[in-house]
Amino acid sequence: GYIYVRLVTNKGSTLEGLIKLYHKSEKNFWEKEVEFYRYFYMRRWDIQNIPQYLWSCNGNKCQISVKSEDKAKLRNKFLICYHVAGRELQTLKELLRYRSKHLSAKNVVKIILDVALALKSMHYHLIVHGNININSVLIAVSHKKQQQLAMLCGFSHTQRLQSIMDPKQYEAFTKLMKKDIYSLSYLCEALSFYCQSNVDQLRNDNMTSQEDDVVDLNAWALADHS
Repeated sequence: GYIYVRLVTNKGSTLEGLIKLYHKSEKNFWEKEVEFYRYFYMRRWDIQNIPQYLWSCNGNKCQISVKSEDKAKLRNKFLICYHVAGRELQTLKELLRYRSKHLSAKNVVKIILDVALALKSMHYHLIVHGNININSVLIAVSHKKQQQLAMLCGFSHTQRLQSIMDPKQYEAFTKLMKKDIYSLSYLCEALSFYCQSNVDQLRNDNMTSQEDDVVDLNAWALADHS
């Protein structure tokens, strides 16, 4: 799961962050994601559309101020804190669950393109993500600029090709890259299904409405492919 936090820096400024919680049994996945970010900063990889890594820690030892109802959630958990400057982070899974206004047809298409760009950047550096789904996509919303950006997160299953000179390694790695692409296609299907359900709902509302307002179904034309 995730917890939203507002952090205070040493200079007194505040940062909005999103803490990802790993259960005690998922310690290996947590360590894998921490390792990914360490390599990312050490090697200065240019990977687009991923959130900034602020810190990681054992939830039993973290000295952070959170709401009282959230303190229990930190016990026996391992934490990673994400941040994107000037933007509020939300998970795609959560936005879908609450049928967020941020999931317009235009924005849904942009989400797919943003995630595809992130995956393309990872593959360029010979890294596979390995776990693309609605819970590993964050939506960074800028309320001031009325803009949003989809970002890939959840790097607990990443793998990197060590040597392109080894034919067996390269073949195995190519198969993993294809799995990433298949996972992206499943994500597209999930978003397309969501858009179709909205179109169906709008049509039903329009047919049963006794008012004179006309529902503009064309607004969903970009995402209605079925």
